[in-house]
Amino acid sequence: MWQIERTRLFATSYRKLSSELQKKTDDAILTLAKSESPTDLGILKKGKFKGYLAYELGRSYRLIYKVINQQKIILLIVVGDHKSVYGKD
Repeated sequence: MWQIERTRLFATSYRKLSSELQKKTDDAILTLAKSESPTDLGILKKGKFKGYLAYELGRSYRLIYKVINQQKIILLIVVGDHKSVYGKD
C-alpha cells in the first residue's frame, strides 16, 4: 500500500468541499493507495501542473497528485472543481 502525504493546499481545498465530495475524495485516495500503479489511474498533466497527475472525481472535480515511486508516496496537491484547480473553466 502506498503512503499518502497531503500538502497544506490540499488540506485547505479539501475542507471547502461538500461532505459528499469529501467522501468521493476519500474513496479516490483509498483507491490510489491500494493500487499497484497509481500513475495508471491518473491523467498526466501539462502546463501549470506539468509532471503531476489528475484523478477525475466526477464530471468537473479533480484531485491533483504526484507519485514518488522510490519511496512509494502519493503526494496530494489540491482537490476541487476545474476552475479552482486550474484557474479557468
